[in-house]
Amino acid sequence: MIAATEQTIDEPLSFQELKTNLHRQIVDSIDMSKAGEMGEADFRSQLEALANHLSSRPDIQLTDQEQKLMVRQLMDEIYGFGPLQTFNGRSRRE
Repeated sequence: MIAATEQTIDEPLSFQELKTNLHRQIVDSIDMSKAGEMGEADFRSQLEALANHLSSRPDIQLTDQEQKLMVRQLMDEIYGFGPLQTFNGRSRRE
């Protein structure tokens, strides 16, 4: 018997593919005209809420731990240095 190795249409996206997809959705949702009117803390809070909302949809199927990781990585990419954020020595919440 040969094991199936190809990804099926119903199979969930990989974490990286999902992160890329969610990142695009967040960027597409940002109203830059309002972003300039908000304070940085309010804007960051709204982006994080959007990242939480998008990554918690039932069709996404992430565990709680995976969702937290997804949100942190999305925020690091938007506001920080992406994958290098952990080497920066500063948390995005500082």
